[in-house]
Amino acid sequence: MRRALPLMIAAMVLAGCGQIHGVHQRFLADYARTVAASTNAHGESAKTRTGQAPARPAPARNERIPGGTRILKVVTSTRAGTMTWPQWAALLLDHLDAPRCANNLIVVVAWEQQEGTSAGWNPLATTFSMPGATTYNSAGVRNYPSLESGLQATLLTLQNGALLHGYGAIVQDLKACADPVATARAINASDWCRGCSGGEYVLGVLPAVIAAYVGSLRPGK
Repeated sequence: MRRALPLMIAAMVLAGCGQIHGVHQRFLADYARTVAASTNAHGESAKTRTGQAPARPAPARNERIPGGTRILKVVTSTRAGTMTWPQWAALLLDHLDAPRCANNLIVVVAWEQQEGTSAGWNPLATTFSMPGATTYNSAGVRNYPSLESGLQATLLTLQNGALLHGYGAIVQDLKACADPVATARAINASDWCRGCSGGEYVLGVLPAVIAAYVGSLRPGK
């Protein structure tokens, strides 16, 4: 009971006011890496890193996130042409008609972190061809000429591969605001980057993102 008390208190506060002032800003600041806007980037992506071991063990079971189904307020307007990982994640969720809930933002940010790519406007390293796109690496990952082009390419990748590549389960989980571990497992089971990162693709980095979010709920952080 003592261990559960902090999470219960956090959940009660979230239920009472919908948002905790400053909490989400602190979490988003932890993952404020800028999405690459260059159209001539080069280098590796997760698609070419199949042999790496995960940084941390994958969670053994689903984790209920305090306030995980709450909608987060993410300002997605860009300044000086920049876009952070959480901002891009929020816009992708909009394109998928999925809610901007904490569960979804956690897993998409973890997905972006797993890729760690500098491909232009393409933080999930899709290979979908779009007008004006250029080649990022030998795996066929693209640089896109604009934010919207990259979002559309990712959307079309997920839609077109819903059945053939197992992406439908990912979208279904996002639309349901599923537990981030469940969604990460759907990504891992799909063809997006099967076998990458020692078989722990997304799952291996997810615990750190979950911990950052839960930590942001603690007063005084």
